[in-house]
Amino acid sequence: YPLIQKLRHEQHQGSQSAVLHASSQFSQHLSAPSFAERWIAQQKALTVLVARSSNGETMAYPVEEIAAQEQTDLPDRRLAPAELESSVSDQAQHIAIRAINALSGIGVFSIELLLTESDELLVNKVIPRIQNVAQLTADACVTDPFEQHLRAILGLPL
Repeated sequence: YPLIQKLRHEQHQGSQSAVLHASSQFSQHLSAPSFAERWIAQQKALTVLVARSSNGETMAYPVEEIAAQEQTDLPDRRLAPAELESSVSDQAQHIAIRAINALSGIGVFSIELLLTESDELLVNKVIPRIQNVAQLTADACVTDPFEQHLRAILGLPL
């Protein structure tokens, strides 16, 4: 403890998770097939959209900050671009691109990262689609992620 319990199936943006801080809270656990992860003390939760084309070209959108309710881990609000030092933002984009390259992914992916209290960036989740919380980029960037997804799978310049 503390830990976060997540359902194995039908998990969507924290909708099926529970944060338990002590064994005395066991009665609040989810009673379905699930897994538990160590709760990591964090400064911020971040999301980076990464596009990777069929020819290996990659690009990352600006880093977004996702604020979540502590008890449910449900996203509450977002800030784009995230309020980060440029070196941290650059590192988050670099890590996200490396993750997608390692998976040889093609298309647009949402990579969730945690900025820990000790200033480490950890990959929390790789989501093989454009996540709902990242849709702000549809109006904020020259090429929105939906068009970028098509460009990536068709091998067009990103």
